[in-house]
Amino acid sequence: VDERVDAGVVLAEHLRSRPAPDVLVTACSRLGVHPEDAVTFTHSADGVAAGQAAGLAVVGVGEGARRELLEDAGAPRVVASLGSLLDPWLAERPR
Repeated sequence: VDERVDAGVVLAEHLRSRPAPDVLVTACSRLGVHPEDAVTFTHSADGVAAGQAAGLAVVGVGEGARRELLEDAGAPRVVASLGSLLDPWLAERPR
């Protein structure tokens, strides 16, 4: 990993935590990626708000009550798990 936005960066650059978009915008900037060309995967309502404020595509991750919370927060897509996004061939491979 050549770039990261960890607790040290958050403190040093005085980044606000979610629901503010600061961490996501900073990550995109460090990677040289326009926010509209990026996606964030989140399990929290604050993560949905941060992703939308930053201009990223947002995918919520959760089931049951968590799914409802993410949908109510405005996540345009919610999946049960990150594994559910894998190509079936990858998901079925022995580990």
